[in-house]
Amino acid sequence: MIKNVVMLIAVMAISGCAPSAPPKPAPTKSTWSPYDANPEPAQATPMQVAPFKYEPASRQEFIMLERSEKMRKFGYRNFCATATRSSCSPLKYSEYVGKRGYFETVTPIQSERSFDYWAVVFENGERLYYSTLKNKDPFRIAEFIKLEIFERNKAEHEKIKDNPLIPGSSIYIGNSYTIGTIVSYELSNGTNVRAKELKELQKIARLIKPFNDDVLDSLTRMELTIDKVRRIVFVKPMVSGSAGYETRVYLYMAIEDNKTTLRFKLRYHADSWLFVDIFTVAADDYRWTSSGKTRWERDHGSGSIWEWIDIPAGPRLLSLSKRIADATESTIRFNGRQYYKDYEVPEDVKADILKMIRLYQHIK
Repeated sequence: MIKNVVMLIAVMAISGCAPSAPPKPAPTKSTWSPYDANPEPAQATPMQVAPFKYEPASRQEFIMLERSEKMRKFGYRNFCATATRSSCSPLKYSEYVGKRGYFETVTPIQSERSFDYWAVVFENGERLYYSTLKNKDPFRIAEFIKLEIFERNKAEHEKIKDNPLIPGSSIYIGNSYTIGTIVSYELSNGTNVRAKELKELQKIARLIKPFNDDVLDSLTRMELTIDKVRRIVFVKPMVSGSAGYETRVYLYMAIEDNKTTLRFKLRYHADSWLFVDIFTVAADDYRWTSSGKTRWERDHGSGSIWEWIDIPAGPRLLSLSKRIADATESTIRFNGRQYYKDYEVPEDVKADILKMIRLYQHIK
């Protein structure tokens, strides 16, 4: 017996057999059966995130508006990460201009002190809060416009794009752009006209007799103001910034029922009253003084005063205006109760007077 055991050990040593590895544990079987009260636990799988789908349905859509060049650096300033003012941060203009979105609700979802917050969703899935003063229409700030209005404006523009301003004109209607809520059309002569003023501009253009594209070009460079109540269109020289309030002399037209009236306006602007009652014109060697019968209007505000006359430009004032514009040196003296002030008429103002006279002669 002992001999047999010794031989077995010797055989194992010669064959190099090593002790075998311990057996693997058998997989644990689920203890669940169809008779258990709870359902069988599901095996965990990686979470699948569905891609965002832009679905405004019947909710109010909007589109981010263009802004004037000087305002673009400020971006869109009333969007917030949460419904708190402290989380508001401007959206970059270049990344959001023209982007669509919609309001989740028709009323603010939250109010905080003086502000309301509206939940909005952009077409890329971004969800933010738009902040307004309490009980104010979110569209009043003009950072975006209702999509249906934008598309209506676009459709109206497509009907007239690349058409002449009026038949026979070489000035054509070009692209449109919207800044704030104001829609404008570019013209082929480098000017632009607001959409709401286009029809009035075309009406006035048709009054030009005989038709002249140069005169029409001058008309497109004028400022149109429409008084809807009185049904009068005013055509004035284009001015910008503070020039609209400073001391100035100019002619302008008032057009009512295709009847044109030329008017003469002279305005004095300062920080203290002069109480003007007459004025004197010195145009090179020519001298002329008003009669003093015309009543001067006066107003004041924000530390400034204005005194002015705004009267029909009959033959005498029309001739006087031409002398002012044609002279090498033109000075208007405002004569007050005790003192006087002189106004040297600039060259650009003289040019505006001549353009208005020419325009008036073609459509009166």
